[in-house]
Amino acid sequence: MRFLMLNWRDPKNPISGGAERVTLAHLAALVERGHQVYWYTYDFPGGTREELFNGIKIIRGGGKGSSIFKAIAWYRRQEKFDLVIDQHPGLPWFAPWWCKTNCVAYIHEVLGPIWGAFYPWPVSTIGRWQERWIHWLYRNVPFWTPSDSTKKDLGAHGIRDVTVIANGID
Repeated sequence: MRFLMLNWRDPKNPISGGAERVTLAHLAALVERGHQVYWYTYDFPGGTREELFNGIKIIRGGGKGSSIFKAIAWYRRQEKFDLVIDQHPGLPWFAPWWCKTNCVAYIHEVLGPIWGAFYPWPVSTIGRWQERWIHWLYRNVPFWTPSDSTKKDLGAHGIRDVTVIANGID
């Protein structure tokens, strides 16, 4: 099967963190099972446009304002994927509306009050508002998350189908 992960960062991005390490483990497990795995991500200074990392084909393009459009253009030139994983680290890729195949949303946590810890008003308020609006928009898209607490938070935002796959589970 062919899988595509859409995420802001990849493991080589200088500001990657725990979410990227967990994502890498999931994707590497798919590669080990013989699947073709692609990871589309934002570009960063010093990053190559494309590279193979742990058997995963990483494609980088665009930044926060342009990466969705670059991803769509790249995607349209590719052979069909069996599953597209739209990872939500605050903002999604809106893949269910352009990928034309099976799509699941992948989220580590609902940011909620975290917006206020990282951004001043009014950005924090806008962030919380857009997150709830995005979740409403995605309410019929299946979600995957690593924790029951995030499942509960997503349910409170109207998400109807959430599967918990705990981190560290093979």
